[in-house]
Amino acid sequence: MKTTNQYQILRNTFLAAVLMTTTLFSFSALANNGGLLTNGESPVSLASFNAKQSSKTTNIEWITTKEVNANLFILQRSTDGKTFTEIAVIVTGEDSKVTKTYKYTDERTPRANATVYYRLKIVNRDGEYVYSEIKTISKDKTATIQY
Repeated sequence: MKTTNQYQILRNTFLAAVLMTTTLFSFSALANNGGLLTNGESPVSLASFNAKQSSKTTNIEWITTKEVNANLFILQRSTDGKTFTEIAVIVTGEDSKVTKTYKYTDERTPRANATVYYRLKIVNRDGEYVYSEIKTISKDKTATIQY
């Protein structure tokens, strides 16, 4: 028998998989953290989220076109595409309706024949959150996970 926590994990995993095919989204209508975000306005409109490998680092960049009630961007990394760890926390600042660009350089690059996965956890001031699509970096190429 599955516990409530296991159902919650399964639900969030399903929702993250749905988001993986989306490149432009605003997350007021996305279910997460046990339910829909409750305020009617979209806290963040994410225009892009990209990861590109250079010779010794991975450069991650995301662009927002609106931030209302947003609190944090938590950048996460994984080596298996399932278990993610936090590598950076970026405070969004005040509400904004202008385009903002965020950048992070990850000093850990994939080894030969290895893949690293990145995603954003976007958290609003009420603690509700949603995940971005997942980006993958493999030695000498950039890709998006497709399901």
